[in-house]
Amino acid sequence: MTIIIRFVDLESPTSHDGDLVKIKEHFLGFIPVEKSTGGFLAKTLIEQLENFNFPIENLRGQGYDNGSNMKDFTVKSLNDTRWESRINALKPLRYNLGKIYDALMQIFEDPRLQTTSEGNSSRNEAKELAISICIFKFMVALVSWYDILFEVNISNKILQNKKVDLNVATQQLNITKNKLVKMRNDEGFQRIIVDAAEIAKELETVTNFEEKHVGRRRKKRQFDYETQDEALQDPKEKFKVEFYFKILDTAIQSIAERFEQMRQYNIMFGFLHDIYSISSKSSAELLKNCRNLEEILTHGCQKDISAADLCNEIKVLSGKLPQQMTPHERKKMGVYKKKSNFSFDEDEDIEFHISPKRTKNKKEI
Repeated sequence: MTIIIRFVDLESPTSHDGDLVKIKEHFLGFIPVEKSTGGFLAKTLIEQLENFNFPIENLRGQGYDNGSNMKDFTVKSLNDTRWESRINALKPLRYNLGKIYDALMQIFEDPRLQTTSEGNSSRNEAKELAISICIFKFMVALVSWYDILFEVNISNKILQNKKVDLNVATQQLNITKNKLVKMRNDEGFQRIIVDAAEIAKELETVTNFEEKHVGRRRKKRQFDYETQDEALQDPKEKFKVEFYFKILDTAIQSIAERFEQMRQYNIMFGFLHDIYSISSKSSAELLKNCRNLEEILTHGCQKDISAADLCNEIKVLSGKLPQQMTPHERKKMGVYKKKSNFSFDEDEDIEFHISPKRTKNKKEI
């Protein structure tokens, strides 16, 4: 394993314009490794950095590209990894199920396929598929899945946008979660039934959940007070509870679990993104947010920011930035260096820059 570090070097120039910032890169050497798993490489890297007496807490912008070394994992197909592929795969079925049924029946009725065993096998398979997609439960499941994936895909596409900020991402996730929660009731299920009934009407099939009776072995009671296993007798109610509610519960729980960390980040840093609303906040509320961020960015006795200084700088900066500018646009602006006389033209390129107070000539990783 090769170890190369890139770090920021602050040098004191001869003039009084401020610190001279340089980005340097050093090669530290080759390290033999016994395993190529991600966990082992990460452990080895941390140990080597500690041996070099590098303060791990000062590392910023850490990134690790180790996808090719992941053991016991296989690359999934496109349909398994991208929500866009999943929704696109369901869309033809959702809105063109009648045409798909006609195509399957054309294969079954094709006389040219009756002359060979392979052809007859294709005919039988096409007929079985045609029968399967005419089952009303399949249509209800199809509409349910499509509506759920459609809502999830909206959030997924927004989160993949590099210009999105924490506030927008968190708000969109809440919208998606609330929509899924609203779907999880009898009214939401009934709307699915209505949409599925339209498909059934096109295919001229019955709209019921009746299924073939399959004998179920009952659990033997050990005591007289034990009741027999009670199962849902109504096929429609059973489908709603065991399928519709179940997949919605899974989707809602997945959103809550996977994006909990993002919501926590928004609590910590969200007030910096919505800088135009600073004027509507009280000084005490803004200072509270800054102190919370100061505590988060504190390691031992070292503080990356000063809550009081940050609070004052945000107040001044909120009135200097052009209105209706996104965080991504503000990021592209030039670097603004604070001077004793805080003044600049409205059309001057600036950027609010938070940096820890460091000793000059001190190198950081």
